[in-house]
Amino acid sequence: MALEARARYLPPVSIPVDHHYLPEFYLRRWTRAGKLYRYVRPIESARIHQKKVSPAAVGYESHLYSYTTGDSDHERTRLEHSYFQLIDDRAAKALVKLENMEPGSAIDHVGLVQFVISLLHRSPRRMDYLRKELTKRMLDVTGFDPSRTRDQNMIRDHVNDLLVDLISSDTVLPELVGMKVFRVPVHSMRRLVTSDIPIMLSQGTRNQGAFIMLPYAPDRLIIFAREENVALAFSTQEHDVLVNGLNDAIIRQAQQVIIAADDVERAFIEERFNPFTAPDGAGDDGLIRWIVP
Repeated sequence: MALEARARYLPPVSIPVDHHYLPEFYLRRWTRAGKLYRYVRPIESARIHQKKVSPAAVGYESHLYSYTTGDSDHERTRLEHSYFQLIDDRAAKALVKLENMEPGSAIDHVGLVQFVISLLHRSPRRMDYLRKELTKRMLDVTGFDPSRTRDQNMIRDHVNDLLVDLISSDTVLPELVGMKVFRVPVHSMRRLVTSDIPIMLSQGTRNQGAFIMLPYAPDRLIIFAREENVALAFSTQEHDVLVNGLNDAIIRQAQQVIIAADDVERAFIEERFNPFTAPDGAGDDGLIRWIVP
């Protein structure tokens, strides 16, 4: 009886409704007194909209990764609370070690790589792109009807599974884990911004000049590269020039939102942020490939 009574009053399991494609631990690095600057352009002809918000109030969409099938809400939201939460927790711990110049473990390295890969694929626009591509491929399948709710749900659930495959790929993951990690402090009067697509990729990831870059704070950058001279090519640039180039790239590639630590870059963002058309040089996936300077 005592056990039954105790079970009756256990607190309910929290079901995540707001699925963050930009995790709060990452966005907190752009805060001052708990707030950051969020920039969006709601319609094509409008000026950008600037607002100071908390990290919890930006970079999310309700039920972005929810499955349409499952025995419970907890089961249907497993991608958010189990899969992405684990990736984000590992990356948060690895970044702290990187900041403190502490040696990281193999788990830390894999955690950072998976986090970076996840940022390429988990945004709403990227998810929508994957759903549209899968729908196109299914049009020749007998019995498939893209206007039918059942088939729309099937597409949604398959793309959720595909997301896991892309981020945990047995082909891509080992390839990127083989890269070295370089922490680059940026000493400039200007600050780095970030966005819903904050990753910069080289042309290909298998050649010796391959790299992946991610701003992880307004004055810090991570570079994954096979060769140290690739990281040096960026870190030895004049830092005002480096920030200008990185911010230009991040803003032009952004599809929904820009994040900044202050409002200094507002005019720069206004001039470049156009989420309604693909940037020059972007592939079918909307991503730009970059070269070593």
